[in-house]
Amino acid sequence: MENIIFRKYSASDKYHVLRIFDLNSPQYFGLNEREPFSEYLDNLPGEYYVIEFAGSIIGCGGITEKANSNEVHLSWGMLHPEYHKKGIGKKFAEFRIDKIKQNFPGSICVVETTQKTFKFFEKLGFKLTHTQSNHFAEGLDLYRMEMSF
Repeated sequence: MENIIFRKYSASDKYHVLRIFDLNSPQYFGLNEREPFSEYLDNLPGEYYVIEFAGSIIGCGGITEKANSNEVHLSWGMLHPEYHKKGIGKKFAEFRIDKIKQNFPGSICVVETTQKTFKFFEKLGFKLTHTQSNHFAEGLDLYRMEMSF
């Protein structure tokens, strides 16, 4: 797919980003996570980006540096379900990983995902370090993964 744009999130994107969250719930996100995600968008602790294609926002995801740590997290990444398995998610993850490499050399890149998407991150080079059953919601387990630079 050509003409895909990655740009910084703005407050006017919130409705569209929450809609993408809703379309991915409860399969990939717990319904209980919507309010914390909304608060995250209102008080961004790091950089957050959206993916635009054909004038529409089709995805989003961020980068969050953890205080007093050498960890930088890929945070709240998601795509509109119509765009899953088309290579966009991979390009967007690589875009965010490259940002971390440029801006946080020597850091550990962390993603906290689920059993439904951990293989995606494994293919990008992340290593599984921890799991916890039902962490995000019933049936959505935590898969903590790391990539060192």
